[in-house]
Amino acid sequence: MRGLQFSKNRVSVFLSVMLVYTLWLAFFVGFRSDHYGIVAGLFLMFFGSEKTHKIICGIFCFILFAAMYDSLRVLPGHSLMPVHIEDLYNLEKSWFGISTDSGRLTPNEFFAQKLTPVLDFITGISYLSWMPFPIGIGAWLALKNPQHLMFYSFCFLISNFIGISLYYIFPAAPPWYVYEYGFEFIPDAPGSASFLERFDKIVGFPIFQGIYGKSSNVFGAIPSMHAAYPLITSFYLFKYKYRKLAIISVLLMLGTWFGAVYSMQHYIIDVILGIMCAILAILICEKILYKTIFKNFLYRLASYIA
Repeated sequence: MRGLQFSKNRVSVFLSVMLVYTLWLAFFVGFRSDHYGIVAGLFLMFFGSEKTHKIICGIFCFILFAAMYDSLRVLPGHSLMPVHIEDLYNLEKSWFGISTDSGRLTPNEFFAQKLTPVLDFITGISYLSWMPFPIGIGAWLALKNPQHLMFYSFCFLISNFIGISLYYIFPAAPPWYVYEYGFEFIPDAPGSASFLERFDKIVGFPIFQGIYGKSSNVFGAIPSMHAAYPLITSFYLFKYKYRKLAIISVLLMLGTWFGAVYSMQHYIIDVILGIMCAILAILICEKILYKTIFKNFLYRLASYIA
């Protein structure tokens, strides 16, 4: 690696951030086995090859989001505001309910009677992409075009500030919670993969069970960030004319939106609010922040990565 990328300043900043992050985990969040792998991976990428160094510097917005989301354990939203369970369920049924011979059902309940292995697999693949695909695009842009990466990843970060704020303003139970526990509020209820476990059975590995079993935000159904992330990714891929990747992103986006409802992870209301969250983040960035001096700041960050 050359000069600037191992300057004292850059290494000092990285080590300082890692020290603060490690202490935060140890004293507040609680160290888990997966944290050791995360910390080791960050060190290996930062001090590895030139490519991995650029990638780790380029996707810091995604890393910051992951740390923020994990930290929701410290002060969960339901500890500050009442959790919406029955009222949200009834609103979903009122707005989007489907009339059947057995009565009016929410779309989640309707799909629960129509589960098929084909849809289980398609929605599982789409749902798995919700974070790996945006982060993968970020890593690719870190090498291909850091300027594009900065504008894309910062919008991603803004959407998370909006989403996490709503987690605290309006904590809400997902549909699987009603399916498993009814309308009773159980503050320490564990996360659940619900019908996504059907995908685990197809592939013979507990992928979703492992992910959702460690969820730090059971009562964070609103907004659905599963709906927000692929929309932001698709927007910037189209904006920067990466058309083939944009088409893939749109297909994954549609599969994720459908899968969120099909798998009982979200109501349609949650998905719509997630879409609105993404649109708001894009408008804030494109119409306000990126038309100010902040644009030059992102250009400097891009030069720092490159």
